[in-house]
Amino acid sequence: MSALIVRQALPEDAANAVDVLRASITEGCVEDHQHDPETLALWLHNKTVETFLRWLGTPTTHLIVAQHSSNLVGVAAINGQSHIHLLYVRPGFYRTGVGSALLAELERHALDVGASQITLESSITARSFYERHGYSSAGSPKPGFGISRAFPYAKALAR
Repeated sequence: MSALIVRQALPEDAANAVDVLRASITEGCVEDHQHDPETLALWLHNKTVETFLRWLGTPTTHLIVAQHSSNLVGVAAINGQSHIHLLYVRPGFYRTGVGSALLAELERHALDVGASQITLESSITARSFYERHGYSSAGSPKPGFGISRAFPYAKALAR
């Protein structure tokens, strides 16, 4: 994929970033939400411009975006030193390297701030993505939004 840039998120990215989050959840995570209206409402509840700006203003959150040409095609964040809070790719850009580029930047950031391990909770949809990138199951699934489940994963980081 040409012209992919991963960079720090900016306030002016908020509306497009929220669009990426909402589209990825509604279109890409069907196996998780199964079109259940309550599950979708719960999952999408905090995917708003206001919440994005709050994440951006939180000093312990590293919020990044992937841009292809002039379009935002991915959003990711790591909280604290080592917990991936979100990683979403715009439908139409799956399996193009966007998710891998975002994940690599989150891992680099975690190493830079001294983390030795990264943790996350994956959707059913994203499990194989994380496993391909060296993440291992770190426990039993937990309740997610509505009918969805969150699968704990972890990866040791090598310096």
